[in-house]
Amino acid sequence: MCSSQGSPASTQTSKNHKTGGSASRKQEYDLCVKESEDVKARRLSRRSDLSPASSLGLDTLTILPSITEYDLEADSKGALLSELRSDLDDQLAPYGFETSLDLLHWLASSVQQSPLARALFMQASDTAWKIRLERVEDGAYSLDADEKIICLDQGILSANAIGRAGHLRSTILGAFIKALREAVQDGALPKAESTFRPEDVLMAERVRAADADLVLVQSAWELRAAGQSELWRHVLSGEDGDLALVFACAIEKNPASQYNGQALSHSFTQWFEDNLRVDGAEHRALEILDTYLSQTDNAEDLGTQRLSAEQVEQISTLPGQICYLEGRGAEILNGPAFSGLSDPINQAHLFQIVYDSKVTRKGGVPFRDQSLARKLFPEQ
Repeated sequence: MCSSQGSPASTQTSKNHKTGGSASRKQEYDLCVKESEDVKARRLSRRSDLSPASSLGLDTLTILPSITEYDLEADSKGALLSELRSDLDDQLAPYGFETSLDLLHWLASSVQQSPLARALFMQASDTAWKIRLERVEDGAYSLDADEKIICLDQGILSANAIGRAGHLRSTILGAFIKALREAVQDGALPKAESTFRPEDVLMAERVRAADADLVLVQSAWELRAAGQSELWRHVLSGEDGDLALVFACAIEKNPASQYNGQALSHSFTQWFEDNLRVDGAEHRALEILDTYLSQTDNAEDLGTQRLSAEQVEQISTLPGQICYLEGRGAEILNGPAFSGLSDPINQAHLFQIVYDSKVTRKGGVPFRDQSLARKLFPEQ
């Protein structure tokens, strides 16, 4: 009859086997922990911010001139675009930001890989535009047209923190490209609030906002073709991913559409499919009108002209005289798909502005009848 218990020798062998297996697993665990700590230490180390020269196939490492002693945050006037370096090595630059100026040098260098963004950068540089980083309350950037200053939103983050995060780098690079487009367009049309009717001011702002987003899409596509795909992935996964998809599909069907503006034209139509984009552009236009009315007592100062089809097409003219909305100006002005004002709050806001624009103030008193105001206050 067989016994159910094993022999002492076999029992001892089994114990030794288990002990050896536990020791082996512990060694593997300790090794994994050590490797994890090494990786974390390398990521947190400031030395790891720059790639080793040997990995880049360089015999010697070129040390960039020191630009870390000056922080642009202390300079409210900003830095001239024409004085920023645009020849930094894109393999070395992204992770070595010490000051705001380091980050601005990287932005200027990055846009050189896109023909469209490079042309906008050169045009803005030729007209003495400046740039600075600050905390922008509303939006990713703002423009001071009088001082010719582009303000990019840095939030509460340091330049070094922005450099370490791909998402943050792409966000600020995209804002820079859109700001360049608006800076170049500044002055292309007369001042909208003092020239056009309130409803036409909204239309002009819708077209301008769509144009800025489309310029970013094409610039990101061009950077992707140059081997810099980080910004394209950022746009594709963001709020304007539908614009990027339409743009890419148009180029896939007709590669020439990238160069003749047809791909951008398709994406322009897609831009108006998102009510949030349209409502946001209209809200900005209404705020501009509100500010303008608060600064003037004369309702006649508000614009009365109609926005023409030629002016709509002019907004879409790219460097090189490529107008991607050529022939579509009348369609955009009259088509219901581009009319906007789907938000009831924006509608009420516009009606209030139109009402206020018909009020004449004389001596601090509002009048609906201009002739009566002139009779009571003839000296004014």
